[in-house]
Amino acid sequence: MAAASGTRALRLYLTSTVGTGTFWTDTVGASALAATLAGDPVPLPGTPWSVLPAAGPAGRPAAEIYAGGCLVDVMVAPALAPRALRGACSLTWAGQRCAVAWGLLPARPGFSVWFTRGRARVNHTAAEVTVIAGSFWIAPARGRFREVTVEHGGGRDRCRVRAARPC
Repeated sequence: MAAASGTRALRLYLTSTVGTGTFWTDTVGASALAATLAGDPVPLPGTPWSVLPAAGPAGRPAAEIYAGGCLVDVMVAPALAPRALRGACSLTWAGQRCAVAWGLLPARPGFSVWFTRGRARVNHTAAEVTVIAGSFWIAPARGRFREVTVEHGGGRDRCRVRAARPC
């Protein structure tokens, strides 16, 4: 699914509830359930990125983001309205540059993620978005990028793509 739109439909389609946990089902299938229940990060197929849905304080959803097995960030759904874009980083994996951006799902429909290569924002690439635990998203992309932009419900968030530090 290129550049997701209509996040309400995404949330219903991409998440499933098992026991007390929620996990995404768009590209990882049954292996996501087994890994989530075992407490292992679930890899995004064909990338060095993986995610572990978790529980945050006061029962709020949480998710851990990993780059090549190293913890990069932990997100916890805030009680107040958050920024949609939390972070972005890149690394070389299997001889190729790749990047990832992640954040919290916006409340309003209409959501897209774009990676930009140079100073001119003309050269951009739409990213495939995966929803995590109905509250978060992650979007990997192959290549070297300078910046990521998230457009959502009339708003726009941007940040630089930083290099991930190996463990």
